[in-house]
Amino acid sequence: KPFTSTRTLLAASLIATLSACGGSNTYQLGGSVVGLTQDGLVLSNGSNTLAVSAGASGYLFPDKLKYGAVFDVQIKTQPAHQTCGINGAKGSAGTTSSTAGLVSCSLNTNTIGGTISGLTAAGLKLTNGGDTQEIAANSTTFTMSRVPYGIAYGVTVLQQPTGKTCSVSSGIGTMGDVAITNIVVSCV
Repeated sequence: KPFTSTRTLLAASLIATLSACGGSNTYQLGGSVVGLTQDGLVLSNGSNTLAVSAGASGYLFPDKLKYGAVFDVQIKTQPAHQTCGINGAKGSAGTTSSTAGLVSCSLNTNTIGGTISGLTAAGLKLTNGGDTQEIAANSTTFTMSRVPYGIAYGVTVLQQPTGKTCSVSSGIGTMGDVAITNIVVSCV
């Protein structure tokens, strides 16, 4: 009878474990978040939605999934000033908590630039931090590298063109949600 006692003990243990879990095969749906610095991110799984706050390192849908239920987590609403993507967000609820993938977010970026007048000679170099750009003679516009939202920029003359003196106006600011196109470079 030791075999029967062992089986009875195992069955009782399994019932106690299932009772502690609520006795059902349901699974939590969640994942990780990196780079989220702004509010406004909303994820969806079918008709279920979940707002994720700035600074969050993870997310967890409150509604549990039944065993075998298919999930497909999508980004319903992007956060302010950022763009997020999601990887590994499709599957079906399995034998452990279901992981719905990694949400990665980065700040939106825009270019900075503007107009040039009076540039008839070669050699003009403009700079913004580590971005240096040589401007061809007779150019009337310029565009420099992208700057992330909320980051300061400052376009200045690094090198004057041959025989000319150029100055920059409206070259300092903080990047917003649209490209900067109003910087003016005047050469005499």
